[in-house]
Amino acid sequence: MSKICLIKQGAGIGDILFCQKIAKVYADKGYTVIWPIINGFNFLVDYIKADEYKDKIYYVDMNTNYPYKDKYEGKESYFTDDFVLLCLDTSQFVTGKKIMESKYIISNIDDFSDWSDYLHINRNLEKEKQLMEHLGIGQGQPYSFVNKNFGSPPNYMRMNFNETPKHQVVNMGFHEGFNVFDWCGVLENATEIFTVETSINIIMETLKLKTDELHTYSRRSDFSEVEYMFKLNWNYHT
Repeated sequence: MSKICLIKQGAGIGDILFCQKIAKVYADKGYTVIWPIINGFNFLVDYIKADEYKDKIYYVDMNTNYPYKDKYEGKESYFTDDFVLLCLDTSQFVTGKKIMESKYIISNIDDFSDWSDYLHINRNLEKEKQLMEHLGIGQGQPYSFVNKNFGSPPNYMRMNFNETPKHQVVNMGFHEGFNVFDWCGVLENATEIFTVETSINIIMETLKLKTDELHTYSRRSDFSEVEYMFKLNWNYHT
């Protein structure tokens, strides 16, 4: 019987993306990784599953009767010879460490700095094109991308900030038939970007942007909990 690694991080798109290295490291160690996610995030699977891990990492709907569900309610991570529970959703309780860094510490992984190398997004280029057409974005047209939304469904929230766009504004919103990953084309082709600190920042680490005019706004009192994660040269606004 295969060794099992059960990951407890059912929500937070940014958290799930940032922790892809954790799942893949354990899969490479010979574990079958089971990762329950909330029903509203089932679309994630098609965008982040990798062929080389299709028989090693399983994303499951946490509302179903998936294997080892009885172990999921544990509050503390633990390790045995054939079973590992990683409570990444409670990593904030690691004393003196940053929240996102702590997810790696409790997983017994020393280095998180190359996390983006383990994040591969299966982009749907046709849907990206359709979204740009839906938004009225023409080929080569300069525009300013603005996102003020953050949070996991159904508890989306909005942060108001005073951006200073130089071009036509394209506001990120909820459009039927499209999800956050379908905005990759919009992000890559933007002339400048303004966004609240959210999963967008994580996704952008994998993109080939046409701009270095990047502005992000903190939904906390400062950026100490996230600034260390990013390689992109953001202009940080509190």
